[in-house]
Amino acid sequence: MSIHYRSLLRGEPGVHGGGVKKYYATIVLGEEVTIDEIVKEDVNETLIYDQSIRYLPGQKLRQALANANYKKVDVVYK
Repeated sequence: MSIHYRSLLRGEPGVHGGGVKKYYATIVLGEEVTIDEIVKEDVNETLIYDQSIRYLPGQKLRQALANANYKKVDVVYK
């Protein structure tokens, strides 16, 4: 099971014309996954160096996120 992402070019917020633009990885929403599926993933992507969860996760979920597998996609799911 992979976490699908795509690169997105974004400018600096608050700067007229966008300022310096950078590419950021953005998760592509699509298939529903369970916690058990998430904790089975292996790490093999070196370009993504930071990830976070917006609530206080348990140890099992933190460990799964640290070992997540990422896959770049070009098309957004409908």
